[in-house]
Amino acid sequence: QLSSGGEAGQVTRMNLTALPSLGESPSTLKFNQDVGDSMSKALNEVSKFSQLRHGGWPVGHSLEIGFEDKYIGKDGPSAAVACALLLEAAITGKKWDPAFAVTGDMNADGSVQPIGGVQAKIRGATKGSCKLMGVPVKNEKSVMDLLVLEGPAPLVGITVFGITSFDDALLLAGTERPPALQSALTDFDSMRTVMMKDPRQIVPLLRTPHATQRLQALLTAAPNCYSAKYLLLYLQGRGPRTLSIGGSIEAAQNSAQSVVSAIDHDVDANVSSLKGDELGNSLYKLRQVRPLLDARVWPYVDGLVAYGEVIRGALLNPVRSGARYADLVSKANKAAGTVKAAYDKLINDSQVREEMGL
Repeated sequence: QLSSGGEAGQVTRMNLTALPSLGESPSTLKFNQDVGDSMSKALNEVSKFSQLRHGGWPVGHSLEIGFEDKYIGKDGPSAAVACALLLEAAITGKKWDPAFAVTGDMNADGSVQPIGGVQAKIRGATKGSCKLMGVPVKNEKSVMDLLVLEGPAPLVGITVFGITSFDDALLLAGTERPPALQSALTDFDSMRTVMMKDPRQIVPLLRTPHATQRLQALLTAAPNCYSAKYLLLYLQGRGPRTLSIGGSIEAAQNSAQSVVSAIDHDVDANVSSLKGDELGNSLYKLRQVRPLLDARVWPYVDGLVAYGEVIRGALLNPVRSGARYADLVSKANKAAGTVKAAYDKLINDSQVREEMGL
């Protein structure tokens, strides 16, 4: 989490060490560092899945999973699929492509479940020199939102796939992929190398017949390839134009974190804590992002802007006492109430909650 309200992602390499123990005691599985409850529960599901898949484990081993940055706190279920791949490699001896990144929670039946921060994780995997990435199918809207916010470049920079099960991740992670898929990936990778030399040329190069053919070949070989799917839709003018409802709320709050935070405090704190430059920056971001948002979020955004303008007026023309100060307090409270009412109406809408998976 960044101070701006957004998120940044980075790659962490993982490893599994299998240490033989004395006797015929059952094998154990744990992390080699302290982790949060969510991550521990996720590993428990992975353990059950692996034992069911292989009819138990070889006895007499202590299995430890570690992260390369082992001194940074860890929590959340996002590493579950990666942990399952590590276990699979330890049991079967299979090798995984070091350029493959994966994120996702997983149940004991092998189904991959959604997680948070997908956009940041895609950016992090790209900066970490990964070439392909698996994300939960249930997070597809986050990939669409990335296209709306940043254009086609992120989906060129790394080949993103949707995964519904452990077997989907297994197919992508392996070094021996089906020939048609491997050929399409190789072609896309060579195309990426050319495009990323000058990001300004990404769109013109994507519009060439040769690039379109390669994208279509990749989508045919892997219908779950989000990079090919959404780049083709973008080129056909049929890509998403607005953010999903969840992405819209997130974008609005990230754009105006200082304003959102100020509304949670009393007026005195608001007037003194909000600085003109950060307030002006928030209002600018809100106005810029508004056209990209789901229309159902507009009343909330408009309320944030209206509240910001009240505080901005107080900063430009300070008042400390008397009727003008009472008037400022009244206007600020009324504007804050409007924002809270708009947010409550939005987040309690049954259709919105359903779309967000709440």
